[in-house]
Amino acid sequence: MNKPSILLDFSLLKTHATFRAVFCARFISILALGLLGIAVPVQIQSMTGSTLLVGLSVTLAGSGMFIGLLMGGGHGGPL
Repeated sequence: MNKPSILLDFSLLKTHATFRAVFCARFISILALGLLGIAVPVQIQSMTGSTLLVGLSVTLAGSGMFIGLLMGGGHGGPL
């Protein structure tokens, strides 16, 4: 029996082109969402100097994501 490796297994990325494309697209999407989650509040803070507007923008963005997850997640259609 082979000893399990502690390193990551990248064989799927090497052998399946479609999986590689989906993986790369998802990675770029997560990276962009992370940057957006930081860049927008920083930009609002630098433009207005208002922590209230920063909090409001983060709250509205989070609420929109939450509502979108409720409507689109799990069962494949709107509530």
